[in-house]
Amino acid sequence: MDMRLLEYFLAVVEAGNISKAALKLHVTQPTLTRQLQQLEEYYGSQLFIRGSRKMTLTNSGIILKKRALELLDLQTKTKMEIKQNEHEISGVLTIGCGESCGNQFLPIILKEFSKQYPKVTYQIKTAGSSENEEKIEDGLIDVAIVLGPIDKNQFHSLSLPYQDHWCLLMKKDSPLAQRKRIYQEDLKDLPLAIANRKEVLETFYDWADNPQMPILYQYDLNSNLIILVENGLCYGITIDGAVDNRLNQSLTYRILEPQIVYTSYLIWKKGVVTNPILEKFILCAQKIIHQPDRYDIVR
Repeated sequence: MDMRLLEYFLAVVEAGNISKAALKLHVTQPTLTRQLQQLEEYYGSQLFIRGSRKMTLTNSGIILKKRALELLDLQTKTKMEIKQNEHEISGVLTIGCGESCGNQFLPIILKEFSKQYPKVTYQIKTAGSSENEEKIEDGLIDVAIVLGPIDKNQFHSLSLPYQDHWCLLMKKDSPLAQRKRIYQEDLKDLPLAIANRKEVLETFYDWADNPQMPILYQYDLNSNLIILVENGLCYGITIDGAVDNRLNQSLTYRILEPQIVYTSYLIWKKGVVTNPILEKFILCAQKIIHQPDRYDIVR
């Protein structure tokens, strides 16, 4: 499929109607209308609901918008990588990060790598571990810092010297703040929030030995969890590395017992590394990890 069709599609999405998009694209309205019809025929689904003043996306259109942005971004990255001079490392490295203490490795490696390759620039994208893994598979990011366990059939990985402990986030005036550790029975009848990830839920239910334990809220980012807990709506099941540096005067946390511990990893897609920036980045990471005292990366 001609990528230009996706560009036309996104232009109509942004403009809200065909006439404005046609002016921006310097094409006629009939031409743009035909292109959209061709796109709908290609996918076998209606993409827009055509109103009197504005066009809105159907569910199929919403899906295509997300994928079109990803495909065009991937096309741009591919062009840039192809243009890279083999003898001069320059270009963009896209790094995925989540919310964990493993992110402490990021400024350490970026500082060292930038000294060696000052012409490299970076895109830092925040997502959960599962989403970062998917983006590596799709070629949308080059490398990511994620929480284990790692599927070693899909990814190469470097174990980072950072570990996250599961904990209960709460207000400081909570009676549970007087405890040194939090046990299964302490959570009985508490309004709980937990990350919206299948593997997280499964691990929690195994720990609690209660697959029926009710969860009031599911969240994607710990910034949202903190707001909920601050306002007394719930207690949060999270990891200490995600909240250590974000606690305010009203919040605290306690480690779960028995402990659940996650190790952080640097991962990239399995196979031959053809991106010279990524290749050098991995070598730099290996060097740092093998000399932890020099780089002060032991937590």
